[in-house]
Amino acid sequence: MKILLIEDDESVRNAIQHYLERSGYEVHTMDTSVGAVEEAVRLSPDLVLTDHNLGDCETGLAIAHKLKCKNIRAILMSADSTVRGPSLDMGVPFVFKTDIYELMTMVQAHEDK
Repeated sequence: MKILLIEDDESVRNAIQHYLERSGYEVHTMDTSVGAVEEAVRLSPDLVLTDHNLGDCETGLAIAHKLKCKNIRAILMSADSTVRGPSLDMGVPFVFKTDIYELMTMVQAHEDK
């Protein structure tokens, strides 16, 4: 399964990438929201994992919603609990990025779809 991981924090990005690759996933990474939707369309991943607070022009929730509209599956990751409600209201799965077990469980569940 091919995954696009969008995360601006290098240490978090590297850790998540490590867990995913160790589980056999092909992982492509971005450290900014700039061009993320276009890259996802070009790459055609099976799943996009995006952080919410990317520190630049577009939030992860906006990216995930745009991807959902293009039939690209996405999961929103954040340490900010206030994002959970709006994410679920938009039909975008949400996971706390600090909970690697839950993140991996959600990725595996998407693999089966």
